[in-house]
Amino acid sequence: MKKYQIVLLCLYIPLAIVSFFFVSWWVFYEVNLKDAVTAVKTNFVNNATYAEDDVYFMEINIYDNVVEWKWNYYVDTSLPEKNEDGTYDTKYMFSTGVQFYSQDVNENFEAYADNGVILTDIYVKMGAKNCTYYSNDGSETAYVSGGTNIANQNKWIWDVGGELCLIEAKGDVKFAGALWINGYEVFDTTKLMFENWESALTCENGLSIRTFDFSRYYTLKTFNSETGKFDVPVTDEKILKEWTFVNVKVTKSSNKMISASQSLFNSYKGDSDWQADGTEDKQTYWMDETVYHLNNNDLTYTKTNDGYYLSLKSACEKYLSEFKNVYFVLDINLDEFEEILNIKGLAENAFGDVEINEINISSSEKRDFIIYDEDLNIKTTNVTIISPQNLITGGEVC
Repeated sequence: MKKYQIVLLCLYIPLAIVSFFFVSWWVFYEVNLKDAVTAVKTNFVNNATYAEDDVYFMEINIYDNVVEWKWNYYVDTSLPEKNEDGTYDTKYMFSTGVQFYSQDVNENFEAYADNGVILTDIYVKMGAKNCTYYSNDGSETAYVSGGTNIANQNKWIWDVGGELCLIEAKGDVKFAGALWINGYEVFDTTKLMFENWESALTCENGLSIRTFDFSRYYTLKTFNSETGKFDVPVTDEKILKEWTFVNVKVTKSSNKMISASQSLFNSYKGDSDWQADGTEDKQTYWMDETVYHLNNNDLTYTKTNDGYYLSLKSACEKYLSEFKNVYFVLDINLDEFEEILNIKGLAENAFGDVEINEINISSSEKRDFIIYDEDLNIKTTNVTIISPQNLITGGEVC
């Protein structure tokens, strides 16, 4: 019997030592280390994998008199089959958004407080005003939303790295509590627009893809094929810091919106035929009166052996090529360019696929300006147009 007890002790003591070590480590981790350890999870929300064209989860359209925010998303949870050539079939997409009529953030948003079901819970929210909400089921023109709007929509299906996820606004976040009163701040789409309004407006003119850190507003959940729901939150035994970076398509113009066709929703205050001059005769308006002005800010430089040549920025060209039946006027003020640039003229094929209908070139002093395309309609002030014969061309774009 004693030999049996000795054998048990020999087996028990090592197990007890190992168990004591792990229990001690667990207690030490919970008491001292847990709050100091952070696990980082980073999500990059890029353009849609299962869309025919480059479609982005969020789009912003900025004019002097109109600012629009638009969300695109899938409406079902089935993944398309991968084709033999490595491509995927497209998925049906829906979109919702909002149209504002001023660049002044204070004219578009207001803060207010609400009581919840429990009257001692106070919710601080941002509300949008002086705006129109839209929905689009894939048609050319969006329709004005009815009983719901973007302010109440805080969940979207998107793909992150080809995997369908639920992008969800954080919602109610507790920020204060005293006695029986609790304060919550609501992180939703309206708050996102309000707090990122000025950042969006500082983007450059033309079309750009900008990356915003929306960790403050969004969390992501992956799809659970067993339950058929997006109920798999990102978890970790350590403290989790989740970053969500979203690529946003920003289109900006320093001019005013003059036609509903320039809108992300092809509508202005719900009117798809709206024109700035009050007429709804599109053909007459576009043919006779629509003028879109460009200036020095829309140009870039091509360096050559004898100086610099001007051409349209690629982002601007891509943006303007979407317009139809618009009369483009380019105003070039040579005095605004640094003297060191030694601007010689316009580069070959300076405007790409954009047809510039009229060019006005001015200078306070008399100077020559080289033009390759002799068919351009050009008006000058103190500028003499010359041909580019025997010039050395080529170089890199600055």
